[in-house]
Amino acid sequence: DAPVYPTYPNGPTVERYAHVRALMDDPASGLEIAPVIAGSADLTPPLEHIRTAAGGDWLLHMPLGDILYQLELARAHDLWVSHDVMEPGGLRTVMALSRAGEYVHPVLLKFFMSQRMGFGLPPEPRYLDVWSGLVDPDFDGEWLVLPYGVDFATSMALWRHAIATGGHVRVGVGDSPVVADGFLPTNAARVAQIVEVARELGREVATVADTRARFGAPLSVSTPA
Repeated sequence: DAPVYPTYPNGPTVERYAHVRALMDDPASGLEIAPVIAGSADLTPPLEHIRTAAGGDWLLHMPLGDILYQLELARAHDLWVSHDVMEPGGLRTVMALSRAGEYVHPVLLKFFMSQRMGFGLPPEPRYLDVWSGLVDPDFDGEWLVLPYGVDFATSMALWRHAIATGGHVRVGVGDSPVVADGFLPTNAARVAQIVEVARELGREVATVADTRARFGAPLSVSTPA
């Protein structure tokens, strides 16, 4: 019964989001979260890696008009929004949208930080403080750090810093499929590991019911007792 959401590709806004809208329009899908990328980003690897990188330049195109279109659909279907945030400018846009009343539920901010791509801020705890410092004090939402293509030791430093400073984390081999401590972890093993870290740092892990209570389930979805 965990809340889930789809991803979507680059391209023209209507076509790229058509499958998300189809899920929104189908009550049987149980969709609760609207995924919205918070602005464009240059995903090209850093210069020292670009000559050996497959595919070369990669620009993620996400203009403001696309964001507004997707937020309009989220409001119409009473969904809460999950923002992929890759650049500080995208976060500033989200803050402006929040002040303008564009959200009907609390918002989830996912701060992407990467070694293998050149976007955004470097994956270091001091720069995670920059991310969280750009969030308005009265912003109704939560933030997490998402190390994307980051070595294990650096990822763990980011996860621990986020937990210790009131944020949240995303873990998974899809983001960083790296060998750590001599083994390639499964998603379940990585989750179990981060649960131990959270409890060590004095934070308990939210349940599905806790999450729905925080973000507000759509009217069409009943929250388990």
